[in-house]
Amino acid sequence: MDRVEIGIQIRTYRKKLGLTQKQLYEKTHVHKNTISEMENGRFSGSFDLFEKVLDAIGLAFVVTAKTNMHEIHDLPTGSIERFVEGSWVLSILRFHVEASKITPTIKRQIDNHNNTRNISVLEFDLNTLVHTYRTDVSLNGALKEEEDLVWIWFYNSQALINSNFAGWLRSRLTVRDIDNLRCVFITEGNTVDSIFFDYSAPLYLATKNLLNYFDN
Repeated sequence: MDRVEIGIQIRTYRKKLGLTQKQLYEKTHVHKNTISEMENGRFSGSFDLFEKVLDAIGLAFVVTAKTNMHEIHDLPTGSIERFVEGSWVLSILRFHVEASKITPTIKRQIDNHNNTRNISVLEFDLNTLVHTYRTDVSLNGALKEEEDLVWIWFYNSQALINSNFAGWLRSRLTVRDIDNLRCVFITEGNTVDSIFFDYSAPLYLATKNLLNYFDN
C-alpha cells in the first residue's frame, strides 16, 4: 500500500467517524498540517506518526504478501493510471491539452482511476464563466484548499485569453499552490501558446502538457 492509498484510507475513516482534521489532531497530537500531508499522500516522515493517526481511527498497518496494489512502480510505464497516480504523489498540479488531442477514452480512463481512489471529478465550462467567475459559487467553492482531493476539467479554456479572468484564476491556483486540486485546461483552436507560453500572459508556464505523461 503506497502513501496515496494510506492517505485515502485515513481521510475516508476519519470522515466516517465524523472527525475534522483539527479534532483528529486533538486526539493524536499529530499536527493538523501533518494529517493533511498524510491524507494528500505527501507525508514521508515518521512511521510512529502514521501509527498514531491510524490507531485513533481504528486502523492499523498489516504486513501481507505483495499483491496487485496501486503503487506507482507497479503500474505500467506510460499508462494513464501511472500518470494519474504520479500527479498526486509527485504534486504535479496543473496540465493543459488541446481538445482535438484528448479522446473520450483518455478522459474516461483518467476519471475512472480517480474514482477508484474516491477522488472527486468536477467539470467547468470557462466560456460560461467569463463574466461571473468572481461570484460563481460552484467555481469558487471548488478552488478552495480543502481536505478532499479533487480533479478538475476546465473546458473551453481559450476563454482565458481574457487576461482579467486568467489573472484571477492564476491568483487562486498559483500564488499559493492548492495541493488537494489537480486541474486540466482543455482549449479549442490554436490558443495554447497565447494562454500558457506567452511571457505576458497571467498563466505563463503555469501548466504541463498532459499528453507528455503517458502513451497515446
